[in-house]
Amino acid sequence: MQQARKPDMLRYAANLSAVAAVLCLGLTGALHFVAGLSLRLLHAGATLQNPVGIPEWVMGLWNVVLAGTGVMAAFIFVRLMVKGSSLAGRISFAFPQDGIMWLLLPGFLGVSLVLNMIVSVLQRMLASSTNYQIPQAVQLPDDLSTAHGQVAAVLHHQGE
Repeated sequence: MQQARKPDMLRYAANLSAVAAVLCLGLTGALHFVAGLSLRLLHAGATLQNPVGIPEWVMGLWNVVLAGTGVMAAFIFVRLMVKGSSLAGRISFAFPQDGIMWLLLPGFLGVSLVLNMIVSVLQRMLASSTNYQIPQAVQLPDDLSTAHGQVAAVLHHQGE
């Protein structure tokens, strides 16, 4: 007599996570596309990368909202898919019982912020205190219409 196979919850959770990640990325991409189209309605040449006539802080806030919407849609999708299964209690907005994760995350973000600030200060100090001139051999030519200039531009863009 064959026994009924127990469902593999790890495989189910991994597949569900992959679908949620694809949904999050796809929805965020679609929202960026729609936002770009709405910007083009305001100005013909406007895009999300070059928003003509819209302050930079508004676009930064808008990008955060678009990404957050994608994450929330993926979270809601996962919650609906696990309803009624043994994983239902594990996916929630509740704080985990083990508080270590909540202690490590602000610590990691704080260290990252401090290091970014130190790098920024060092860059500004070095930029203001040095008079380094880029050697002529490294600079791109001003006139890119010549064959030499076009080759230099192609090599420059391939290196990026």
